[in-house]
Amino acid sequence: MSTQLSLNTEPAAQIPGMIDQSIAALPVSLRPGHLGVKRPSSDQACAGADLLAIAGDRGWTRRASEAIAAGYRGLLIVRPRPEDARELIASAASTPVVILTDWASNAAVAAHHAAAAELVAARAFVEISADLPPDEDLELALADQLALLRALGATVASPTLHEHGAGGFRVVGSLEQGGEFQLSGHLTASRPRGARVRLIGADTTVVLELPDPVIALRARVDIWTPGHHDDRAALWENAPRTALRRLVAAVHGGTTTSDLAHYEHGRRIQMGLSPAV
Repeated sequence: MSTQLSLNTEPAAQIPGMIDQSIAALPVSLRPGHLGVKRPSSDQACAGADLLAIAGDRGWTRRASEAIAAGYRGLLIVRPRPEDARELIASAASTPVVILTDWASNAAVAAHHAAAAELVAARAFVEISADLPPDEDLELALADQLALLRALGATVASPTLHEHGAGGFRVVGSLEQGGEFQLSGHLTASRPRGARVRLIGADTTVVLELPDPVIALRARVDIWTPGHHDDRAALWENAPRTALRRLVAAVHGGTTTSDLAHYEHGRRIQMGLSPAV
């Protein structure tokens, strides 16, 4: 039995270079032709694709449910906008779904999850900031940062929206682990798109510099402890490839993922945000 999986991609999910150029060295082939959610019946499964990349624009939860009903074995959701995913969670109970976001999907985040979670548990201050182009969708940018915060092992307890306008946004609050956090996005045309994470503990500071996921650059990781600085080279792998690798592993392993549940938790936090008085 072949381990090769085929992939369909919605046209709107084809951010230049994010999907088609990310399957090198993965057991995945990009299926040519029509890139929709329709697929042959189960007795003709060999004629269809195994995986589907879905754009996270309006209606993505409906299209994902349709794809599962059509027989796709796994879904990649590309930068989903806030949308109620509760019905999709139920229909995807046995289908792996991986969510691709700009920062949380970076390989460096998973590689340093244990160290980050340890600092968060010790009540470290977590700061996430991003330089974004002037036309960036702030709603989506905030969702990306909430996903990154969660990927670092932090659970939001009480967030407050302090800024949201022409210059960007800023959210501050406390974590269930006992520490505090700040998220911010800065709209600028003078700096390249990217994000920076700082976890500041009592005697340890970890800094992650995350590049734009469509650019083939390594993330940078710096760790400071008393009397020592460790500059680590992150895995040379962009966020789309990391997400696809996770999806392929889940499909081959017959396992499900928790991405949708985490996404829905973050969506509810975002929907409950209100400006500080």
